[in-house]
Amino acid sequence: MVGPTKGAVYGIKRYQDAIHSLLPSARLNRLEYPVPPNRLLSILRRAFFTLEVLLCAKGKSPKHFTTQYLAYLALLPGMGNSIVTVYDTVFIQRLADFPLLNRVMMRLNIEGIKRARKVITISDYSARQISSHLHVPRSRIAIIKPGM
Repeated sequence: MVGPTKGAVYGIKRYQDAIHSLLPSARLNRLEYPVPPNRLLSILRRAFFTLEVLLCAKGKSPKHFTTQYLAYLALLPGMGNSIVTVYDTVFIQRLADFPLLNRVMMRLNIEGIKRARKVITISDYSARQISSHLHVPRSRIAIIKPGM
């Protein structure tokens, strides 16, 4: 599950594509949508995206939420076999700095990360932070460093 995407392929999107290219036998059901132009449309789109995930993500195959900001989806029914990619842990350490609605979403994302069967991150530092702050066992954390 990819979530918001832009036309250009760079950064997180390029990293996601590289991970998925390593899974040639996997059947991928990628759900993407354009970044909404304003906050209200963003909130509405997130609600519809959640419904879309519930409808499309059937079966026991792993669900890969490709950013920590989609980890809340791991809390949905039928998402027990989920993988979440966490790029950084700033949102955990600076939670109080976010507006109320964002804090609520971040707390849901944190719970989703804790519930995920596997967490992918990009550095040893992030793995230690996830393990230490969220009490996710290191055995459930994989480190995949982005290429240059």
